[in-house]
Amino acid sequence: MNDLVLFADDFAILRQFRHDIDHFLTHTLHLKLKERAERLDWVSSGVPFLGLRIYPNRIYFDQGRKRRLLARLGFVA
Repeated sequence: MNDLVLFADDFAILRQFRHDIDHFLTHTLHLKLKERAERLDWVSSGVPFLGLRIYPNRIYFDQGRKRRLLARLGFVA
């Protein structure tokens, strides 16, 4: 697994999810989470992820990705 984003209304729930995921990866798949890459934060300004800005109820393209997509589709010269 490379990237994962979880949303919850409570940090305690996210911590429990993280523990459960870590336990599954470690004991079932014999994999380990990269500690430095973990972020536990509020999403009021969105989370940058794979060229998108993700909010709990919507997803936006960043401007560069949006321009490239529209150009490839022929909407922008």
